[in-house]
Amino acid sequence: MSTTAATDNNHSQIRLGLKMSIPALFPGDIIALDEPALRSVFIRWSTGGAYNHAILYRGSRLAVDAMPGPGVTQGFLARKLGAAKFTTAAVFRHRTASREQCEIAAKWAEKQVGKPYDFVSATLVGLQPGAPARGVVSYGPLSLRVLPVLADKLTEEETKSGNRPNSAFMCSGLILRAFEVAGAPIIDTPANFSSPGKFLETYALAYMGNLDTA
Repeated sequence: MSTTAATDNNHSQIRLGLKMSIPALFPGDIIALDEPALRSVFIRWSTGGAYNHAILYRGSRLAVDAMPGPGVTQGFLARKLGAAKFTTAAVFRHRTASREQCEIAAKWAEKQVGKPYDFVSATLVGLQPGAPARGVVSYGPLSLRVLPVLADKLTEEETKSGNRPNSAFMCSGLILRAFEVAGAPIIDTPANFSSPGKFLETYALAYMGNLDTA
């Protein structure tokens, strides 16, 4: 299946209104959220994605995510979802990763608990090529035009060196890095410069349904 066909299939599946429940989740499943808060709306606009936050299911009703303030935390998925006050919680599952690889990814993410939120990457992710916010600042004052250039430079250096910093994480970066460690990468660009919207647009993930917590 081509990348385009895979993502088109995800969009088609979403239109069917499929449902998932927490007991049906597997370790390594990704829950991508579409929250109504103004900050969340801005994140979706600035990155051009459908989601503003992502959570990795650990198993046994536990989940791991990264948030501004607390950083990387683990807790009951139902509590994390309750705090998010989401509109949509879409479940994605790796198409080709083995159960063992998904478990490795979930365990690795769990080991990052206590690390801070990556504010730098969260800011620069909206300045990657194709992001709507990049287009706005590119036509702004000279001081703003420097930002896309800086983002390109940082991304280039990250790609050349192969270094993937593990000292701080934003939500999508934590999950993407976890699957890199497990030997089942989700995307081929630096994890710490990718937004939650990538989960809908990548071949590696299949949409399983919207999480029903009622």
